[in-house]
Amino acid sequence: MTTWDELVAAATVGTGTRPVAVTQLPGAAADHVDAVSAEEPAAALLDAAALLDVRRRAGRIPPPPTAEPPEPAGPEDAPELPARAARILVRRLTDTDELITAALLQATADAGRIVPPPDLPALLDAATHGPDLRPLAAQVCGRRGRWLARFRGDWAWLADRPADPADPQVWATGTRAARRAHLAALRSADPAAARELLAAAWAEETGDDRAAFIATLRTGLSPADEPFLEAALDDRAGAVRATAADLLALLPDSEFARRAAERARAALRVRRGERGLELDPDPPAEWTPQLGRDGVTEQPPRGVELSPPVWWLLQVIARAPLAAWRDHDPAALTRAATGDLALEVHAGWRIAVRREGDRHWIDALLADPPRADTRGPAFLLSVWVPDDELAAALPPHERAERVARLLRTDPGQLHLAELANCPAPWPDVLADVVLARLAAALSYGEPVTLAHRELVRLAGPGLPADVADTVEALSRRAPEMTVWPATLRGLAAVLQVRRTFQHELTERSEPKVDPS
Repeated sequence: MTTWDELVAAATVGTGTRPVAVTQLPGAAADHVDAVSAEEPAAALLDAAALLDVRRRAGRIPPPPTAEPPEPAGPEDAPELPARAARILVRRLTDTDELITAALLQATADAGRIVPPPDLPALLDAATHGPDLRPLAAQVCGRRGRWLARFRGDWAWLADRPADPADPQVWATGTRAARRAHLAALRSADPAAARELLAAAWAEETGDDRAAFIATLRTGLSPADEPFLEAALDDRAGAVRATAADLLALLPDSEFARRAAERARAALRVRRGERGLELDPDPPAEWTPQLGRDGVTEQPPRGVELSPPVWWLLQVIARAPLAAWRDHDPAALTRAATGDLALEVHAGWRIAVRREGDRHWIDALLADPPRADTRGPAFLLSVWVPDDELAAALPPHERAERVARLLRTDPGQLHLAELANCPAPWPDVLADVVLARLAAALSYGEPVTLAHRELVRLAGPGLPADVADTVEALSRRAPEMTVWPATLRGLAAVLQVRRTFQHELTERSEPKVDPS
């Protein structure tokens, strides 16, 4: 079965590199497969793409007139949104700023309400085009929304038809995304069966597919996976080798974890000095095939100006399980990382912490970060794990308190990346600081920069809705010859919409009787 994704992949790299034999097409396009050129591969690809494109655009084939009508959706368990609240939501579904839409959907879900049936197509369309909205849309669409999604292919992400992990058809003929979802579902139900299914097809998969599929083994990871993952270290695709190494590092008793820990402790010796712990970096003297097999690349990324030994040191630390350092307190280790190689040592630890999510290490690295700008932008983009990625693993209230503290102690920065990781609406400790920061920008006559605009965008769903009047008052204080008044009035209008929506949401209404 030739799928659309296979045609796109072949067109991207060329039919000479990835030939496509078009012998069968899905759906109604199968009736016209004889029209596909059998002589020229490129022409065959274009013919097949034309047929599948028509199929994609044509929508759903209606059932024959004699077919039985579908079963009705059934009664709803939750009350619908009040009419005025529903109108506010529908107007926002076409907004390009999904943050406000998400805030209204979250408020709907928190209130235990669902979207009225006439508004479900608009909701499903918005969530189809904005995947970040899908989890919230699934919470507020009710039974009718799931029922309705069965009749539109682009709404299939919501259809109330969970894939059967035992169904081999999806794995045999589905797209990469569908096959990955199938493998993930099977992995959750039967980890050994999923691993065996992947192993059986391994040699026939592309490198990109192997990389996507092996990542699903993180669910239910156990020592039984070690032989398969150890063999994957010899894969020709770098992404596969890297993922296999990450998974093996999560198995504390694996042979890989033992090798990586011993290698890291040899490359970064820890000793006790007069002032506490001291670190003696001793990078590998040469790159070996065994290092390469365990995920240590020989050359740094383009633009990262590190000598090969220092680059190997960074990777050796990153590949090692954090348990390699269990004899020492993480905070003491991070404080001890000083000198010329402090940044590279911290970078290695940050990569390992991103993999394992250890709370003690997160606290230690956030408490004592070295200056990450000394190696240039290529280092930051290719190697460095920024603070906001580490802080994203903290509980929401701790994230909010952290950003509030940063905004108070470092008023020259807006810390937008970390602010974006704080779930809306923000607690008072953060909301008060953001309001004070906006007021300070007016007092100091700061121009409205792109960073200020992003701060205001995040504040729309983040600030409590009941501060709309406070923000409106701020806009009246802003200098008229600047863009601050319009910027703040826009923020006040968003807060007013949320406040009105919340008021309408609390209106008492009984669940409507299902006419079916």
